Amino acid sequence: DEAAAARERNRVWHRWLLHRLVPFRLRQHPFFYGLFYGGYVLVLLTFVSSLGAGGMQRDTFLDLPAYYDLAHVSLQSGAVPLVYGLMHGALYCLGWLPVCFWRGINRDVVRRWPAARAYVPFDDMVFVHRLIAVTMLVSMTVAFTLWVIVMGLSCTQPAVSSPDLGPGQKKSSMELACLAFNPNIKDVTADNPRILFDSIPVESYFDPRDNVLFLRQVVFIVWFLIMPMINYAGCSPAWLPALLKRNWYEICFYSHKYGAWVTLFMALYARFEVFYPILLSWVPYFADVVREWLFFTGDAAIIVDAQSAVTSAAYESSKDRKPTLVSLVLTKPRRFFHGAGQWLYLQVPSIDRTWHPFSVASCSSDPQVHLKIGIRGAPEAWAKEP
Repeated sequence: DEAAAARERNRVWHRWLLHRLVPFRLRQHPFFYGLFYGGYVLVLLTFVSSLGAGGMQRDTFLDLPAYYDLAHVSLQSGAVPLVYGLMHGALYCLGWLPVCFWRGINRDVVRRWPAARAYVPFDDMVFVHRLIAVTMLVSMTVAFTLWVIVMGLSCTQPAVSSPDLGPGQKKSSMELACLAFNPNIKDVTADNPRILFDSIPVESYFDPRDNVLFLRQVVFIVWFLIMPMINYAGCSPAWLPALLKRNWYEICFYSHKYGAWVTLFMALYARFEVFYPILLSWVPYFADVVREWLFFTGDAAIIVDAQSAVTSAAYESSKDRKPTLVSLVLTKPRRFFHGAGQWLYLQVPSIDRTWHPFSVASCSSDPQVHLKIGIRGAPEAWAKEP
């Protein structure tokens, strides 16, 4: 009947809309991604609900800085809560980032509850990590841009203040806003705004507790310029010197990893009262790293025996005689247990100190560990090494 046909058309339309708006990977695990983005939206709405209220209606980790005048500057009362919501959303994302690399914890969860794979994308954690990082960086970028525009206008344009304020009060409100850019500002007028940090003592400049600007500069350089290089680790720029080109992956990987660690410790040192909630996920991450290194990392030798059927070997293409596959046979390390479909990390110190993931191609009962490695990429790529 017509009602059933209408319902079917609606279902088709909803499916089409869902497929267009929600990427396939997110649709595979709606519970996990719904939980993450639901929490993010909740954090954002907690502060956005204060828009235009003449003040922040929600408590924050720190008292509201003195350079805000939300009661008299409508531009600030309409934008500052949104800035706070975006920055707290970025903090929320920062707490999620290490969960993707709880490798030992995630492995143990899957072993104990295999059905958890249906709810959590354990096999796609690199994508999850990138998605969370992009969400965090976009939040920070929008918040910073909005903050600079709003506070810059509040500092230089008397017209943004409440019309009920007199000339002296407007100047006072402008000077308060300028404190956001220069904490030691002495005087400001619409014709002579001083909005640069030009009076911070040199001895305090590099201490993030005395100068939060320095922390923000480090975060911008590391998180926006250096760490995104990991996305280009697989293809080194052609103009790089040979030495850098050969070690390009390692440069990108370790600058990404240790850049995150350094800025994290700086943030905790500078504003522990703000960043302490992220310890709920970062402490288990560091504990997991130590646990994996102590109890689940072992040495293995490559088995090469021309007289045995079980040996490492390279296979060539029948067309151009170029190597296309390496069958790597390793001795099984102590405390090494694996099941079907699992993978491991392999490091060859004679080549580099980077851990590379490979799928295990042997049964759990085999006395050796077998890896089948396809040879692809540029000649200087890791897989091309003998």
